[in-house]
Amino acid sequence: MKETMISWIMTTIMSKCDSEDLKRWADMGLDILEDKIASTPNKYDDMIVLPMIKLFRISFDIPDND
Repeated sequence: MKETMISWIMTTIMSKCDSEDLKRWADMGLDILEDKIASTPNKYDDMIVLPMIKLFRISFDIPDND
């Protein structure tokens, strides 16, 4: 039941949004992750996760509109 509802909700959202909306939302989510990672004292995540986010942005053509 839950899977059917989630699938229906996601299909409805995806049909109402264009690619620019999705890119804008993805940018906002990635910005939150980048800020959270940058604020931690651990520098290993800066060296590993931030480049992965950059690669994700490039791969899916999500501009960093800070």
